[in-house]
Amino acid sequence: MVAVHHIGAEGVERPRVVIRAVGAPPATPLGGEALGRVPPQRWAQLRFTWHPSVKRLALLWNVPQLWQALTDEGERPPVTVEARPVEWLLWRRQLTTYFRSLADAESAALDGALRGWPFGELCELLCAQLGERTAPAQAAALLRGWVDSGLVIGAS
Repeated sequence: MVAVHHIGAEGVERPRVVIRAVGAPPATPLGGEALGRVPPQRWAQLRFTWHPSVKRLALLWNVPQLWQALTDEGERPPVTVEARPVEWLLWRRQLTTYFRSLADAESAALDGALRGWPFGELCELLCAQLGERTAPAQAAALLRGWVDSGLVIGAS
């Protein structure tokens, strides 16, 4: 069972996570060409190193949308609460902080990758969640998105 917190608790936690992302040390993102040089037989064992700014957050309230409206000095959306927490990814690339919500499959795969799971295990996880027909393309798309967004700084 998920504990429902008052919006104030989530409203305080999100800025803390953003501060940790903004204050993370700089790191050079891995380019896609580096992954292209990985021999096919090594992919299953490949583990990724993440930019120090990569942070995860689960929120019941629409705090990111409220925060964005305040930051952009836009119209504040109504305060809402979800039936279950929405998973969020936060990171910094150069001087800009980004955040976006995550679908269940990406959230699970990213959490595994952040814990050091090899790519083969991430693929197995996606197979269990999405099926064998969909998982390979989804695994490739997720990895491509993470690399293109500057989240990954190494692979070994």
